Formats: sequence, C-alpha cells, structure tokens
Amino acid sequence: GFHGDSERKKVVAFRLGETMKLHYQWFLNSKSVGKRAEFFLDDGDMYIMSEKATGFDWKKKKFLTIRHAAGAEKFLKTKN
Repeated sequence: GFHGDSERKKVVAFRLGETMKLHYQWFLNSKSVGKRAEFFLDDGDMYIMSEKATGFDWKKKKFLTIRHAAGAEKFLKTKN
C-alpha cells in the first residue's frame, strides 16, 4: 500500500521487466488528499526520488506528506 521510505532519503532505481505502475498520493492526518499522480515504468526506465518524493517524512501525520505505492492493483488502493 501507500507508504514512505523513512529508511532512505533518496532513491535512484531502474525498472527491469514488464511495465509497472507507480502512484504518488498526498496525505494529511493519515487521510489521502488531492489528486493522485500515476506513472508507468517500462523496462529499462530509470527513476529518481528526492527526499520529499521518497516520503521520508511520512510518519509526520499533522504535516502534508507524500507517499507512494507500486505494483499490482491491490497495492494501489487507499483506505479512505
């Protein structure tokens, strides 16, 4: 599901294999807010996430944070 990577501040990665969805969603007080951003990563694509994009601060509930989710449809759903 949607999460942040509190263990890493920056990500540089490559997608290998079939196309995969990568979604970003803003959260405030543990609830999704705003419109979701959806990207498709194809075989050989490189992507970079900044400290904000990784969701490093995702456990700060009272602040607007961004979380990401990737893969199968069951992982791309929010609880609210």
